[in-house]
Amino acid sequence: MKVQTAHLSEYSRPWPVAVGSRKGMRKGWLLNLFDAQGGMSRGEAAPLPPFTEENHDDCGKLLAQLVAPGSSIYDRVFETVDDISEWIEGCGPCNTAKHALEQALLCLLARSQGRDVGELFTDHLAPIVHSHALVETPAEALAAVVRGHHALKVKVGGIPAVDARDRIREIRKQVGPHARLRIDANQGWTYEEALSVIRGGPELGIEFVEEPLKDATTEELVRLHAETGTALACDESVRTLEALNEVISSGAFQVLVIKPMFVGGIIASLALAKRATEAGMKIVVTTALDGDIALAHSQLCARLCPAEALLACGLHPTSSTSHGAPTVDPEVSIPHPLVAAASARPDHNALVADNGSWSYSDLSRNVAKRATGLRLAGILPGQRVALALERTYESLLDFWA
Repeated sequence: MKVQTAHLSEYSRPWPVAVGSRKGMRKGWLLNLFDAQGGMSRGEAAPLPPFTEENHDDCGKLLAQLVAPGSSIYDRVFETVDDISEWIEGCGPCNTAKHALEQALLCLLARSQGRDVGELFTDHLAPIVHSHALVETPAEALAAVVRGHHALKVKVGGIPAVDARDRIREIRKQVGPHARLRIDANQGWTYEEALSVIRGGPELGIEFVEEPLKDATTEELVRLHAETGTALACDESVRTLEALNEVISSGAFQVLVIKPMFVGGIIASLALAKRATEAGMKIVVTTALDGDIALAHSQLCARLCPAEALLACGLHPTSSTSHGAPTVDPEVSIPHPLVAAASARPDHNALVADNGSWSYSDLSRNVAKRATGLRLAGILPGQRVALALERTYESLLDFWA
């Protein structure tokens, strides 16, 4: 496959639904590549300072240079993933630009061979990857569990540690014992604050905490894990194999969060995932609040990661911006009738029986707990489930679950 022409365009979109209200717009670049047979592919670059060294303008200038007339991209024949990897390595240190180039080249190569992009890497692509839901309040957590999420990422950055602890406990009380909680503090806690929030993490069902400490030392992180029994996840601090090997040697983190946009694409991400798996770490793949084109690349990355190490990922459509392709926000599509009723009339009676009465809020919360239990037992959306039960409150829970 040879690239014949390229087109680079700038985009500016509202911030994703998942991050709430935020000033400004999410900006990035879309790269279209074309081959001589009329094939076309797209790649996305979305820098996000200070999490990326490059800014929007610098990334755009580099991409423009790399696809300008006379660039080596038009001379190279790309026949394998290794060919693409080798060429991209010579494109400089801008990982977000590499992401766009890799995504577009992989897609164009796959189309030229009549294959899906995943088939360039393996014949055994994972069919599905579960995603966590971003939540802040108990009500949001309950709604997410009812929709089928069995992992919840609880945002507590920017609030006092005592409020964060109360929020986690209230969410656990609301969703029941089965849903797994991840805590994102955005490096906002001192050691003592972190200890006060996540002590008893296993009992609270905290799956892991993302980089909880500001100005953390390796010794503090190791001690925090030992004292709380809660896994810690590294995110922004690991972008290279060298950095990952240092983390593995330190024993400070047990979970690796991979953002393909920040790492430079799927190829680099899979190298990190393989090394982390060999070291016994778990893996979570997430977006960088970029667009739905990059989201598709991250979803593919997750499906290619070692299944034995992969946890529920941060790849829900509401964590990305849209470039025109329709995406479904489950919170504004067809509402679950119990969630809608619990929101509109939480204290009204939903069911009255000889042995008691239950409000819509009670019913919705208990159904969510039951549904999570079914999901964790391996029952997925679309599968048929038969019920053979007496007409009781418990049978009603099972029906709605």
